[in-house]
Amino acid sequence: MRTTLTWFDPHRLADVGRVDVAGVVPFAPDGRIVAARLVRGVEFPAGHVEDYDSGPEQTARREAWEETGIRLGSLAVVQLLRADHDHRTRRTIWAVFYTGLVQEMPTFTPRHESFDRVLVHGWEYVARYGSGPASERFRLLANARVALPDGAEADRVRGLVRLSRPALTTG
Repeated sequence: MRTTLTWFDPHRLADVGRVDVAGVVPFAPDGRIVAARLVRGVEFPAGHVEDYDSGPEQTARREAWEETGIRLGSLAVVQLLRADHDHRTRRTIWAVFYTGLVQEMPTFTPRHESFDRVLVHGWEYVARYGSGPASERFRLLANARVALPDGAEADRVRGLVRLSRPALTTG
């Protein structure tokens, strides 16, 4: 099965009509990313928009809670994606990713699909985790850092986010 991912301007979200999957790139106060350790690996919290969700933003918040046990402040749309699956069903999936700052991070309790909560630097996530090409993970993280909702705390965290691996120092 081959999947083609197409990136769209996030301002086109209203034009899509339906969103099948919503996720979030959550930033901790120290600039690290909060991710979930799932069966398929370490990923951003994301999942299907359910009928009982009021919309994709609520789905992103619900998934962040279910998969990482975090509560988020204001969210901003980062990216709109279309995944076209090249197989019998030829199904197209629309996904939207948000970003925001973690407001609450109580002690993690493993749940049915999430084994652990992982805090990683952006460069580490790009190099070691996630699915798809590293260039797409980098692009999503870079867009998320820029799209963080306005405010002094977001500006402070934005300055802490590291997308490049620190240089090794020799002593």
